[in-house]
Amino acid sequence: MSFSCRIVVLFLIVLFSGSCANGVWAQVWSAKVQRDVIYKEVNGKKILLNIALPVDENGKTRENAPLLIWIDSGCWYSDNPGNGGIWGMMKLWERGCAVASVSTRSLATDAFPAQIEDVKAAVRFLRAHAEEYGIDENRIAVSGASSGGHLSNMLGMSDEFRLFDVGENLEESSQVNVVINFYGPTDFSVLLDRHVGVECIYLALGDKPRKGRTLADMTPEMKEMALKCSPITYVTGKSAPTLTFHGVMDTIVPVSQGALYYEALKSRGVRTELWTSNTGVHDIGTLGESELLARKILEFIGWEELKMSESAEK
Repeated sequence: MSFSCRIVVLFLIVLFSGSCANGVWAQVWSAKVQRDVIYKEVNGKKILLNIALPVDENGKTRENAPLLIWIDSGCWYSDNPGNGGIWGMMKLWERGCAVASVSTRSLATDAFPAQIEDVKAAVRFLRAHAEEYGIDENRIAVSGASSGGHLSNMLGMSDEFRLFDVGENLEESSQVNVVINFYGPTDFSVLLDRHVGVECIYLALGDKPRKGRTLADMTPEMKEMALKCSPITYVTGKSAPTLTFHGVMDTIVPVSQGALYYEALKSRGVRTELWTSNTGVHDIGTLGESELLARKILEFIGWEELKMSESAEK
């Protein structure tokens, strides 16, 4: 389990020792879990996802369930799907939502933009199997932390841009309806120009860290990749509504990355919010009181299934 994933688990253990464990969510649906679903195959390598589907007391899968996707990625290292990240720990299938946990190829073996291509293929796959899984393809939200946040933001880009859509199910859209971004990089050129010494960011762009590097020192290939793989490059009025969480004290992905993306979305009329914590670092658990963050997420998404019960509001 990556560091970022461990942080998410700790955050949610705290969260669900609170209100949700005390009956905020009605116990209406159970989960039918399908593990190691092959959503894509590249050169003989199977790329996998896990999905939990809401079923009734008779084991019948719900129809038209909202889909919540968690991107299993830390430093763009992945390979194995988990249990749905924040959505899985919240057990949101109990509210009638489908929960998918998506892995990608790892940066250790496959360079950019493989990971972007993978998550887009996962969304297309899930839409192509919407009837089989009982998914409402018009209500898909995605979330991830750090590199998972970056990939989530890339899934919010408008279908006007299809350069990362390769492989199967190309008749389906890879754009999600809502993005919940935890401190994901949004503009790689700015990151590199400010001497961020995080090795995987340089590796993602095809190089290794060097002290004193500036944007002017980047190779033309790195500049091209930085532009190509930055979510901010693709912001239009058709981008998905996006809620960003970012810590002011984050030294890995500076809070300016979240602010730049927020301003870009806002200037184009996209529904967006930026939640910052003055003491937050690159760690979900430091961003604020857990129940408040959870409430903010569910309110931003706004789907009926995710509304708090009246007792929870008191």
